[in-house]
Amino acid sequence: MAATFDRFSDLPGELRDQIWSFAIRTARPGVHIFRLYNSHKDDHAGAHDVVSLACCFDGHHLAAPSWDRYFDNIDTTCSDRNLSTYLIDGGLWTACKESRLMMEKHFQSSEWNYRRKHQQKDLERKGCRQLLQMPATGYFSCDGDTPHYFTVLPHQDLFVLQPESLDNIDWDRINFDIPIGSTVRGFEGIRHLAIEYNPEWGIQMSKAEPHQADLPIVQTLIQAAFNVDHAWKIWFIDHNLKRKKDAAVFEEIASCYDTNAFYASDRKFLEVKCDYGATSLDHWRYIQQVGDGSCYECSIYFVKSLIQAIKDSMDLDDTGADDDPCLVGLLGWDNL
Repeated sequence: MAATFDRFSDLPGELRDQIWSFAIRTARPGVHIFRLYNSHKDDHAGAHDVVSLACCFDGHHLAAPSWDRYFDNIDTTCSDRNLSTYLIDGGLWTACKESRLMMEKHFQSSEWNYRRKHQQKDLERKGCRQLLQMPATGYFSCDGDTPHYFTVLPHQDLFVLQPESLDNIDWDRINFDIPIGSTVRGFEGIRHLAIEYNPEWGIQMSKAEPHQADLPIVQTLIQAAFNVDHAWKIWFIDHNLKRKKDAAVFEEIASCYDTNAFYASDRKFLEVKCDYGATSLDHWRYIQQVGDGSCYECSIYFVKSLIQAIKDSMDLDDTGADDDPCLVGLLGWDNL
């Protein structure tokens, strides 16, 4: 089968438009993976930074994910790769004039940029819901190479952050330092953040019983929940937790705040209930044994305990602060 079609331009315009539209990502909530570093604290040599079409501030930066932190490929015969949704249609921004026009038309970038710059106060005063749905566009800077553009939807997509060190993140600066989706730039903030779950956390949690809240990782995550601005939920992705083949059909919710399913290029990440009344393992399985096999060393128990630790911190807070912490949740995965 030929890899190219040289007579594409000879096709009728309506057919070309339809083909371009099929090449653009679906409207489902996507998954975008970024390296995150603090320019004041982390070694960021070789980082291919995200450049926003708005200005950037010093401090925290997003960059393309490092190859050694790519998610494992479902197809074991293929090498690991960046599974981000932004790669599905990002190349259409620079493929040709016609594809760029289609991307502009689909995401209405020019209109949104104008409204964000010139009508932001009016939109905020009216509480216009449309502001929430603005796409954000940026590109990766690659040492003089052609920029790779991408478009994300901050109000619904999942932003997977791969930090150099969780301890070096100033969570209250994320919204200010990173223009993509920032309220500083007229957006409503990134609603769904994610970090990858480390199985060692669950083992540490089990061994620390009943003083789990004293663990450094728990303290770090509690601070994240309280300090991150404008995020609705911090998710933990457990790559070892997969939906059972015979599980009931997962009921997806696509509402901004209650979104529970996010689509990468080769898999989907689905919410795993972690409340104490949940029977999550009726529908989920751990691919490999966790620790000694005890349920107290697994990601479900870790997130349950973290939720409780955050609640306990709220009860102990006597500062009179009005800000509630964002929610936390767990994501397993399934094939598309």
